Amino acid sequence: MENASFRFQQRLVLSLSDESYEVRIATLKCLLLFLKAMESGTEAGDLSEIKISIARWINTNLQETMLKRLAAEKNHKCTYYILRIIFLELAAIPEKG
Repeated sequence: MENASFRFQQRLVLSLSDESYEVRIATLKCLLLFLKAMESGTEAGDLSEIKISIARWINTNLQETMLKRLAAEKNHKCTYYILRIIFLELAAIPEKG
């Protein structure tokens, strides 16, 4: 399962930087929905192994990845979703501590 989780994380990062804005925006929308679901208080025991892996990646790499994408993004809709994801993560920081 570790290998599948790693491959999924790689695909996620590749999708976030895909040439097609349709792929980027679909990935960003799914990521935002996942973050909102996590924020709603899903217990760790309720998460599958792959979701736990994604949650770990989010906790360690999301902000850096989103800031890099924000600097490179040219599409205003993608920029909008990147900013929403960053805001959602920053709003959750005091709760994590």
